Amino acid sequence: MHIQVKVIRLPEAAKIRRFASRQLASALARFGHFVQSASLSLDDLNGPNRGGVDKHGRLVLRLRDQSVLVIEEVGTDSVYAVRRLVDRLHHAVSRSLARFNKRRQRRETVRALTAEYDVLHHAT
Repeated sequence: MHIQVKVIRLPEAAKIRRFASRQLASALARFGHFVQSASLSLDDLNGPNRGGVDKHGRLVLRLRDQSVLVIEEVGTDSVYAVRRLVDRLHHAVSRSLARFNKRRQRRETVRALTAEYDVLHHAT
């Protein structure tokens, strides 16, 4: 799995990048078989000299079933935004994985029923 973290207009960008990379890697370890890549961008919307709720995080996950999940968060500081993104990532990927497994299970059931039908009708 490929993880990319981009930090824009934030002081101590290297420190934030390392923190975000560790948080993402830890959160995605459970879903490594299902997530193909993760791209996180963190930005200070107003620039470093102005405060407020202006730290924007955007996480894009590309999954092995070709779907894409996008999670966005805005907070007063970058650590808060990263932690919220990681929390939301758990829920979003779990839901997506459950839907994927349900579709796969339905396909397998249909295949089994089709095979059973073929056996019953071709045996006579």
